[in-house]
Amino acid sequence: MDRYKGRYAVRYSVYACCVSLLIIMAWGWGGVKSAKAEDTLGWDSLLSPVVLAGSSVDLQSVDINVLAGWLTGTTPLIEYSLDSTDGINGHWIQADDIVTPIRWQPGYLYIREQADPTNNRLLAVIQLGREGTYLFADPTASLMIPTTHPSISDSVVGSADPIINSKTTPLDDSDTDPTAIHPLTTIQSDPSGTTSIQINNDVAIEQLTANSEHTLTIPVTSNHSSIQIPIEGSLLQALYDQKAMIMIVFPQVTYTLPIAMLEPQKVIQSFAKPPVSMTSITLTIQIKTPSNNDIASLQSLLNLQQINIVGSPVSVQLQASYDGQTVPISPQGTDQSLELTMPVPVTTSTDSISSKPTTAIVYQADHSMHPVPTLISSPNDSSATAHIHGWTNGIYALVSHHPSLIDTRSHWSSADVNDMASRLIVTGEKGGVFAPDRLVTRAEFAAMIVRALGLSAEPSKTTFSDVHDSDWYAGVIGSASNHGLIEGYNDTTFRPNQQITREEASEILSHAMKLTGLSTVITTREANAQLNPFADRKKVSNWAVPALALSVKYHILEGVQGAIQPQSDVSRAQATVMIRRLLQQSGWIQS
Repeated sequence: MDRYKGRYAVRYSVYACCVSLLIIMAWGWGGVKSAKAEDTLGWDSLLSPVVLAGSSVDLQSVDINVLAGWLTGTTPLIEYSLDSTDGINGHWIQADDIVTPIRWQPGYLYIREQADPTNNRLLAVIQLGREGTYLFADPTASLMIPTTHPSISDSVVGSADPIINSKTTPLDDSDTDPTAIHPLTTIQSDPSGTTSIQINNDVAIEQLTANSEHTLTIPVTSNHSSIQIPIEGSLLQALYDQKAMIMIVFPQVTYTLPIAMLEPQKVIQSFAKPPVSMTSITLTIQIKTPSNNDIASLQSLLNLQQINIVGSPVSVQLQASYDGQTVPISPQGTDQSLELTMPVPVTTSTDSISSKPTTAIVYQADHSMHPVPTLISSPNDSSATAHIHGWTNGIYALVSHHPSLIDTRSHWSSADVNDMASRLIVTGEKGGVFAPDRLVTRAEFAAMIVRALGLSAEPSKTTFSDVHDSDWYAGVIGSASNHGLIEGYNDTTFRPNQQITREEASEILSHAMKLTGLSTVITTREANAQLNPFADRKKVSNWAVPALALSVKYHILEGVQGAIQPQSDVSRAQATVMIRRLLQQSGWIQS
């Protein structure tokens, strides 16, 4: 999935290999360590995939993040159960293609091949406990009814697993889990209701170095209205050294921040009296339920556009502290976005269409609001999850929007335009008219791609002689320029009101691919192979060959009666379709 298919690129990929990346963590009351493989019932921390002969699935392609609440690299040939007691009974759910969200709950998670009602090919049994503990069973053991460890049995809350005559397998004291002595985190609460998660720097740095994906995972295993997580100097520097990501995992919400989004020098210079280095700074991540006043203010703004909030919004803020100074910190534009997953409220066929989310938005401190790319996995399932890409602090909320565009109902682009309008990426003109065949200017295309990627309008770091602060498009051109999406002409102009051609649009989309995680590496031979089938190949400008070839490769741009038409202007409908295909190919919205 590039991003999901590559990164959601860096991290995702249980079938039998679901436990290959196991790191048993514990905190608070202690840790859990599995018994050795030779113990009676085969409980074990599996450090390498268990490959079952004759499997119908490529086991190496599947991974699990139990606390984050998803299975990745899955196929419909896999199914799982959260209420089975023996791997046979219980409610079994078919996995999705590539990404399968699950609702984490204390108890047991069973995973098997779908066509296996007799449990001959059970792949994994995972006992989930309170405070983030979990324990894996060897799926090749002869008896798959799980045992209960003394250190985890009392911590399983709400398990639907009434094990009878279960055997207790003792821990091996000679091989104690070091996190039992030095927990990754400890929890502190203050009278105001804010919960602070204190990180053990040494344990965290060890986790970073042991994790090939360079992700620091901070589990928060119970719901809190306000959480703050301070990240102190040595750990902060280690995150930069490893080019790491911070993943904060709640029971229903996951927040992931690439540390590269916080440029060190900008963080340092944000202080009136700046420190010498990052090791003197404490970065604090605060995630909380927005105040009633904030939600009311947001809803008031949304009402003007007939947009409804769906579910519970989440507020995310970053701040840095040094020598008695505390300043807000905003993520900066890089080629990586922050990511947020949120549960989608369960709806029924009788519920109003306004109760079903179409996208997510972010509401910022300056009371501005804009859409962010949102992929809703399993939209018709009770375990539906929204995967959101963002670039800033603010209140993130799922919303529902269903505009009526009267002139697209019989247009060839109807499905694409309606979807992108429901995502707030394109809008109609007066009277509900979209004008799908009207040609698009360079400024309008810049505005569309900025909204599609979830970027904010901002002042440009590059000066274009024909773009002025008072122009409606100044902010979106500034954002597009700052994020490397657009370039001007040699005479320092941008020519915002000039109509955009297909090859110019492809050039901008090729820059956007770098932000969404699609590979932009293409050889001359591959580019020619993509473009040579078109009758007008020779009309493609030399500078546009790589970009146009990438658009063809990813099925973003298609020919018209055997021609690629590189010099033709782009209509509003065509621009909408091209940008939508980019987001779909990147795994940022659902197909």
